[in-house]
Amino acid sequence: MAVDFNKNQEQWLHIHEIKEKQKLRDQLHIQVKNLPFVAFLELTKTLLDKVGIQPTHYNRENPIGTMDLRGELHLHGLIKEDMYIALFHEPVNERQIMEDILFLLEEEKRKGIIITTQVIAKEAESLANLANGQIQLVDGLKFVDLLIRHGIGFAEKQTTVYVLDEVEL
Repeated sequence: MAVDFNKNQEQWLHIHEIKEKQKLRDQLHIQVKNLPFVAFLELTKTLLDKVGIQPTHYNRENPIGTMDLRGELHLHGLIKEDMYIALFHEPVNERQIMEDILFLLEEEKRKGIIITTQVIAKEAESLANLANGQIQLVDGLKFVDLLIRHGIGFAEKQTTVYVLDEVEL
């Protein structure tokens, strides 16, 4: 039975690439968690602008790194919806996130986005799911993914991968 070294090598490289991307994503998440709140706020404002949400009112900011915003979702230059946006930077009590989800559930017609640099608890995700898509939760890893996808805050560096040439036996 002949062994297809190229196929095995391609599979290994693919698995290695996935693991490296996950490791890099985790490292970037740690960097975002360690940013000062002002830098997190600027990244968030830039991201919101890229996806068509323009903050209109800054309601509350406190020393532990949270802020409530009101914003408008714009689509092709038209105001589409009024939104509630909550930002939570490390360290944050999970109870605060739950309170904002409950606030949005009580408001029924208001859409909301909760962005945090931390991991969102399963209980918060379950509670947000009751809103049938009206409440979007963005945890730290998803925040990093969105920043990368929209080209915000990170520089891309190219690396060289060496592959063993085929050896004839």
